[in-house]
Amino acid sequence: MNNGNDDTTPTFIDLLDNIEYS
Repeated sequence: MNNGNDDTTPTFIDLLDNIEYS
């Protein structure tokens, strides 16, 4: 959660990281 503009970018990366690390 940076400013708010890139709200989907961090979330998408977080999801990918979770799936990749799972």
